[in-house]
Amino acid sequence: LAAHGARAASTRKADGGHWKRWTLFCSTAEIDPLAAEPRHFAAFMVHVNDAMVARTGRSSPAKPDSVLGVVLGVKRELRARGCPAPPEDLTGRVKLGLEKAFAAASGGRLLAPERKQPLTLALILAFLGAGRGTAFRRAAVDWDVAPFDAARAYYALLWFFTARGGDSLLLRADAIDVRD
Repeated sequence: LAAHGARAASTRKADGGHWKRWTLFCSTAEIDPLAAEPRHFAAFMVHVNDAMVARTGRSSPAKPDSVLGVVLGVKRELRARGCPAPPEDLTGRVKLGLEKAFAAASGGRLLAPERKQPLTLALILAFLGAGRGTAFRRAAVDWDVAPFDAARAYYALLWFFTARGGDSLLLRADAIDVRD
């Protein structure tokens, strides 16, 4: 869908809600929502951050990524209407400021992803590329003894059977040197 400029129904519905929030903000501030300046988007992000509440059952404020989601929805609507959207560096800078404030108020630990991260080629290669003696959970890595020898063989095989064709060029030969 995205390749053809179309959006999923759920995205259109969410963006419609974000657009309503944007137009309400603009009417209150007497701003044309189709011709707003970058500083208006920065003010909007702060406004959304202050107005959002955390998900049910949480005592912390809403995360800055949620604010960014609202702004991205507005940007999609602006592009669909043929209007300029705020520059990426502006929204990134404001989000960084919101993250700093969030971390100060709620603790930086809450900014960490709540989902497990996928096991990517980069993670596998980082693991396999760890040198002998690298500290790991109060032990030094030694690829010749358990459990490191088994772990290295497991991740090497996992990578071998799940990697895309072009990824094989990234693997160093010594990274999968598993001994009998």
